[in-house]
Amino acid sequence: MTLAGLVRRYCTPRRRRRIHAGACMVTWAAYLVLFAPLYRAAGPGVAALAALPVLLTASLYGIVPGIAAALLADVATLLLLTSVGLDGAPSRALVQWACPAVALLVVAAGVGRLRTLRNRLASQIEERRNVEAALERSERMFRSVVEQSVDGIVLIDDQARVTIWNAAEERITGISRSEALGQHLADLQLSLATEEQRTPEARARLQEVFQRFISTGEAPWLSKPMEREFRSRDGKKHTVQSIIYPFSIDGRRMYGSINRDVTEQRRAERIIEASLREKDVLLREIHHRVKNNLQIIASLLELQGDNISDPQALTQLAEGQQRIQTMALVHENLYRSADLAYVNLAEYVADLAEQLCATRGVQSERIEVTVDVADVRLGVDTAIPCGLLINELVSNSLKHAFPGGRAGRVRVTMRHDHEHITLEVSDDGVGLPPGLDHRATSTLGLQLVNLLTEQLRGQLSLLAGPGTTFRITFPLPANRGAAVGAEGRRLATPAPSMGATSTADRTADGPYGWDAQSASEALP
Repeated sequence: MTLAGLVRRYCTPRRRRRIHAGACMVTWAAYLVLFAPLYRAAGPGVAALAALPVLLTASLYGIVPGIAAALLADVATLLLLTSVGLDGAPSRALVQWACPAVALLVVAAGVGRLRTLRNRLASQIEERRNVEAALERSERMFRSVVEQSVDGIVLIDDQARVTIWNAAEERITGISRSEALGQHLADLQLSLATEEQRTPEARARLQEVFQRFISTGEAPWLSKPMEREFRSRDGKKHTVQSIIYPFSIDGRRMYGSINRDVTEQRRAERIIEASLREKDVLLREIHHRVKNNLQIIASLLELQGDNISDPQALTQLAEGQQRIQTMALVHENLYRSADLAYVNLAEYVADLAEQLCATRGVQSERIEVTVDVADVRLGVDTAIPCGLLINELVSNSLKHAFPGGRAGRVRVTMRHDHEHITLEVSDDGVGLPPGLDHRATSTLGLQLVNLLTEQLRGQLSLLAGPGTTFRITFPLPANRGAAVGAEGRRLATPAPSMGATSTADRTADGPYGWDAQSASEALP
């Protein structure tokens, strides 16, 4: 490597400029200092040495600086010749140094031009090398990404012939890259078909479909995920999710396909769906059996009442039987519902009111019972105490509010906001006896109402006015299972299954959501 090449390679541009300036200054200084001794030794011809700094300046800085250096050299040479004396022959001396100087100046100009062209060509070559290196790095990265992808990647040209077929596509289809490259995609698809499907008509039809798709660039499944099933070369059945997308290279329309093998995912989904169906059947069977068992208990109480002649005891048995049927109705609604996690309160309360009227023999033309319940769905742990509250309050109104065949109305309403549910049971009957404290009473019904309100962490209030109106406000359970419809825009955690109720829950709240020990203590 030349000295100039070493300077270009190992020196910064700033240092190179300093080296060039230093070389020019040293050359000019040497010429000016050595001119007189060389003139006395060699004669006027030494003036031709002025071409050396001119040549160096032109080669380092170009033609224009070289011409300026040549003019400067002419002036300097004339001054130096005058200082040493020309012996009356200035014309001869001037010709002796000027002709070689002009020739060297022309050579310097040509060398400077060639140097400029060489530098420009070297810069273009270097730029091209950098572009080629960047392109090679980009291609290696692209190849690496394509080969390392877990999804099959296929690229086809404007003739539907395969140009890229990665390793994942080899694993999915069983077709090697060497076999796939350059092949028509229709032929590759036919190679995965059965012997009966590999007919000339099928091949022609496939080629026609591909040709129409490639010529128009339009298809309903373009750039949209689609799923298909096929058998690979080893006979295994695969489910593949694919998306085909168009792109253009140098004006040529091409297409890529990304194929993901979702066979195991679909198999796991089928197993989960089968398990969910099995558990759905199991839960429905559980609710059905619980409802039947509660109905059996109610029937046993009814049979027991056949052997009792005391009217007060019969009334208490009938009320207990109605409470059991209220709980059984929750499980019946869950058994019939499409959603096994929640009880639809609108349907449940309507069925409960109808059942209460039928049990007590209420004549609809005398006492009208209306239900106005918003779209509220509650889990079993909340729905059962809520249903028992409605049972006690509606039964109390039907039993005591309309004595002597008096006509009237009983109304059940339920509203909710984002955080609370408000239940109101009202009648336009005779009202409660004066001085009766509904919070401290000896009757089992109102004691249960207070206990169930506490269980729901709610507040019980008796509104003033004609008739009787009980209002119970309780929070939407955050972790016990509750849901409200579109009006409330809230969904909470589903209720835990009955089999998952802990011992602590059964001790504190009872198996159906109220304190069974306190209820037994409230019995007369």
